[in-house]
Amino acid sequence: MKFIVRVLSVGFLTFAPSLWAAPDALVFQKSFEAGLVHLEETPAKHKADSAGFEYVLVGGITGDYLMRMGYYETFVKELLARGVPRDQIHLIFPSSKNTVKANADYLDPRLKTIAAQTTRPLVLIGHSKGAVELVQWYATRSELDDRIEGFFSIQGAYGGSPIADLLSTKAHRRARPRGMLNAAGLSVLKTLNTFFHGIIRGVEDITTANSEARLVEWQDSFGARLTRLGQRSVFVRSSQSELRLMDVRTRVGSSFLLAVGSMENDGALPLTHQVIPWLEAPVITVQGMDHGLPCGEFLARRHHFKAIAFIRALLGSLGH
Repeated sequence: MKFIVRVLSVGFLTFAPSLWAAPDALVFQKSFEAGLVHLEETPAKHKADSAGFEYVLVGGITGDYLMRMGYYETFVKELLARGVPRDQIHLIFPSSKNTVKANADYLDPRLKTIAAQTTRPLVLIGHSKGAVELVQWYATRSELDDRIEGFFSIQGAYGGSPIADLLSTKAHRRARPRGMLNAAGLSVLKTLNTFFHGIIRGVEDITTANSEARLVEWQDSFGARLTRLGQRSVFVRSSQSELRLMDVRTRVGSSFLLAVGSMENDGALPLTHQVIPWLEAPVITVQGMDHGLPCGEFLARRHHFKAIAFIRALLGSLGH
């Protein structure tokens, strides 16, 4: 499959000098693009440089269930291969049952503990809902501001997900699936919710409506602060082709099962929902890549080389 990578927007505002240096978005883009085409051509960061940071990886929905099954495993392996000691790699999997604000509270003491144990700068990596929770944490806390070297958002669910709309309790009550496959799919969803002990409660916080309200709150209450985060961020978003786009709003059950089963990113998280629309920050768009990048070897082996390319690009962009 051919991948097309392009930087859609790069915008920075000027601030007084601080203790951190923003990741170089153009270096990241060039390295990531090279790795998607031919991994051996991806430049590798020098090991001594790579070990100069603490890496914090925050998982998204179901991460607390998948953490023992390889979620972020490829990221960890590549960081180790690049000379990062294991005790400088921190995996945090907030509860899938909690709201974004509750999980931001969960992150706070853990991030402070990591920072207190070292003088190294922090590199924050968030996937899907985990990226949203990292932004929520940053917006409402200031103690570690000068310790953050960079924030890398992977397919962040900022604008909400059609899947969350479908899984919400209200949607379940309204749903009128058409056809046997859709009815069976909706039944499976309800069974999964029971199996995961109410995971839908956490998913409901990233419905489109709740996410739009959160974006307004961020802009009104924390806009200036988040602009500061945007200076040292890289947002990676991805989309399948138009031919593979699914409408989960009308095909209730089967579309969800197909979207999650194959991790079709248009069905799970539209392209326009993976950025904070009013925030000036580098945005890198990858056409033809689905939502499972951090899953590496677990959910889909096809993600393995992409995850390696991502980490190499991340390392190459730091310290500029």
